[in-house]
Amino acid sequence: MTSAHAELRAVFDGFADHTGPAYFHIGGDLSFRDLHQSALSLASRLISLDENRSPVVILGHKDKSFQIAYWACLLAGRPLIPVESDTPDQRLSNIIESCKATLVLSIEPNVAPPRLSGVACWSMHDLPVQTSRSLEGCIPTRADGDIAYIMFSSGSTGRPKGIKITYANLADFVRWLRTDLLSQIDFEAVSGTVRHCFDVSLFELWSSWLRCKPISALDHGEFINSRKYIERFGTHNVGLWVSTPSTAQIYLKDKTFDAKGLPRLKTFLFCGELLSKELVQTLENRFPQARIINTYGPTECTVAVTSVTINAQHIARPGPLPIGRARAGTKLSVQNGQIAIEGASVGAGYVNMPEKTKSAFPSTDTYLSGDGGSCDDNGLWYFSGRMDREIKLLGMRMDLSEIEATIMNFDGVTSAFIEPVEIRGVIRSLRVYVNGPHSIDDLPQIAQDTAAILAPAMVPKFWHLCPELRLNQNSKIDKPRTIEIAAQCEPFVFNPLNVNAKAIQDPPPPSHDVTETALDGLGFLKCAEIAVKRHGSMVTLALPRGGRNLTLLSDAKHVRFWRENEALFVKDHKIAGSGAAAMRSVLGNALQTSCVGENWAEFRKEMTGLLNTSKDWFLRPLSEATTQLAADLTAPNAPRLDKVCLDWATKAICDPLFRNSALNAPALDLLTELDGNLFQRMAAIEPDQSDTLIDAQIDKLLHQIADGARSGSITDTVLQDDSYVGSRDEKLRRIVAGLLAASLHMNAMTLFWALVHIAEQPDLQQRIADEARPFGLAPRRIAQTPVAFATLRETLRVKPVTAFLERQVATAFSLDGFRFEAGQSVLFSPLLVHMDNEQWDHATQFDPDRFLNGRSYPKDSYLPFGMGSRVCPGANAVNQQLTYAISGLCQMLTLDHDPNTRPGDLKQMFKIVLEPRGIVKLNATRRFETAKA
Repeated sequence: MTSAHAELRAVFDGFADHTGPAYFHIGGDLSFRDLHQSALSLASRLISLDENRSPVVILGHKDKSFQIAYWACLLAGRPLIPVESDTPDQRLSNIIESCKATLVLSIEPNVAPPRLSGVACWSMHDLPVQTSRSLEGCIPTRADGDIAYIMFSSGSTGRPKGIKITYANLADFVRWLRTDLLSQIDFEAVSGTVRHCFDVSLFELWSSWLRCKPISALDHGEFINSRKYIERFGTHNVGLWVSTPSTAQIYLKDKTFDAKGLPRLKTFLFCGELLSKELVQTLENRFPQARIINTYGPTECTVAVTSVTINAQHIARPGPLPIGRARAGTKLSVQNGQIAIEGASVGAGYVNMPEKTKSAFPSTDTYLSGDGGSCDDNGLWYFSGRMDREIKLLGMRMDLSEIEATIMNFDGVTSAFIEPVEIRGVIRSLRVYVNGPHSIDDLPQIAQDTAAILAPAMVPKFWHLCPELRLNQNSKIDKPRTIEIAAQCEPFVFNPLNVNAKAIQDPPPPSHDVTETALDGLGFLKCAEIAVKRHGSMVTLALPRGGRNLTLLSDAKHVRFWRENEALFVKDHKIAGSGAAAMRSVLGNALQTSCVGENWAEFRKEMTGLLNTSKDWFLRPLSEATTQLAADLTAPNAPRLDKVCLDWATKAICDPLFRNSALNAPALDLLTELDGNLFQRMAAIEPDQSDTLIDAQIDKLLHQIADGARSGSITDTVLQDDSYVGSRDEKLRRIVAGLLAASLHMNAMTLFWALVHIAEQPDLQQRIADEARPFGLAPRRIAQTPVAFATLRETLRVKPVTAFLERQVATAFSLDGFRFEAGQSVLFSPLLVHMDNEQWDHATQFDPDRFLNGRSYPKDSYLPFGMGSRVCPGANAVNQQLTYAISGLCQMLTLDHDPNTRPGDLKQMFKIVLEPRGIVKLNATRRFETAKA
């Protein structure tokens, strides 16, 4: 296998006989052949000077000799450290001391490097160049794990942080460019806008070297002379532009920065900062045929680890632009709320910082970025801000990056950054600096638009217009200097409470009276559908019999608003008449799990961890439960479908919970009482059962579970493990409420509706059976049965686990011209959103193929397990269980509707879960004998 050093050397060897230009610069140009000879000559000197291969500082800016010094160090195995010539002497000394560099190569003509004790200093322009080809034989191969370069973080104060990148890391990055990122890109020259001390410059360097195309270098001393450099870029036929978004924004101020002035410029590649939609749209107007690529990656992971070509769908989608999909050989995931990067791109840690390295690099090939992010179902990642930018203001925790992203999403805004305002050490308000608007007169509308989306506490009070952006050495916004310029003018002061004043002026949503007759005869769901049809997607349902008002939000844009402003909506059991309060009155304080605060957070953390580590528990009974379900369905005079599905769920869930079948029946009886009583309270119907009777049933079941849960069950594990907080009684109640009550009926009815829809499609049954055949009744991963999983996902679309999600308004706001008061009860409806024809093609049609083959679907219109911080922690376990049942049943049976089942029986009604209005049965016949697990 070719070593990384040899792989890079092969690129270099391609320069030997190439007489074309490699580098254009106002200080002098360089050909590839001269680069080859000069680098070999210097490499020979570096090898003979220091056999220990100590690091070398390359000090300077954009002179052509940087490329010579870079390759000489790379060939010689001397870790190179690029440092800008305007770096303060103290910082340079700190860098040299921390990595024990023994040589400084100055690439600036007529500029002598500072004299440092024990460090040799050479001027690149005074070194002789040997021309003998025999020099090639003196270059030894370096190990993959040897350090190729060290890049220091951009901060100008404090202890510099050096990031070590190996030859293997660098070779992996080069392979990514060659085989993926550059494979579909043609260009005659590359822009050279990035300083070499910033690793984004490696995009420029290696794009040039891989194609033997020149770089047209921009000297930052003449950065403001954009017209001059645009003309140079045009003369050199620049076709690939690499920079931070801020650099491009500055160049866009020049009207000649367009396709007419740069006709060969067809690709823009951005890295290092958040890319705004405003910038993309401006570039598309200036360069209609150009391709715009967004990338993301920390320096610790070799320049960048994701990429995506921005398209119209990305622009139209609410929220920030994507940062791309992971490059080959690198895997991204979310760990402890931050993006974790694994693979060949991950560097070798920090120079002389063992504790920091241990924290950020928990294993050899893993780096914890400190960046928040998320990935959609198509593998596309989104950046959500730095974790270390979270603050607490007015008792509310918030992420400053999230607020910046919201403001940058408005038309006309190209950049925004926020600083907290502290008074005597306490954060009192926020100050925002905005670039892009024409004048300060544009800021009030931007502030008002921000207030319409974010909670009042998150809206900045002081708004500054930034007339110009100043950049630092890494071509990112120099915030201190930009703030200094912006602060010379008075800010616009905005009172976030104005949003409440605006809300008071707006009318409340339209109201729809729900009569007793309609509620009893049609059911709550049908009443909601009628109200939406009559009044629109936002309507308040006024319930009878002393009930309360519930404002229904049934549109995808409402879900998007909720997702972007989760702090505006709370689930609080203390609000009188809420669904959470109804649950509390039925279950009592100890059993109720919908409360806010630390208890709920701790409980959720426990359950998520337990469910993520208990896959074997839940897989164990699946085969037996599914085989029994198949037998029940094919038995003479088979029982009704909802009953056999509930029996299946009882076996599949109670077994891992208790491992004692004697507890199944009392658990099921209790949950039936709980569900019915809770629905009565939520619908403002007088309960038939007294709370005393239900309390007695709960206590009885808890004693039975405590006495009957056997070794190896989830219950026994939780009771015996002291890491699960609470008393024995509290643990038991959380198991009943959090695992049993939250899943039994919901799993049963989801399987019920899946089988109802499957019975209508023989071809779908055959597809599921065909993909399941290789497994018999053995466990299988969801990815191994994609048709069965797509069928489950489609079932959860047309019949979601819960049709309505209740929240309360935390603080007054205005939405779509209607007023919402603090404490107002709100219902979001996954069911109605899932069935919106404007969001889904043929929404009423059951079509699992919409979730297959990477087909996209509207993310804000699909929330089968809820959304935000309270999304169901057991979603993965539920998916595993139900996908297995669908796969196994179709493997064993063919299904058809019983002719005695009437169409009206299949109508859905809402009672905690979606249930059929009548008795539903299926006709089932054995497909073939299935091999045993």
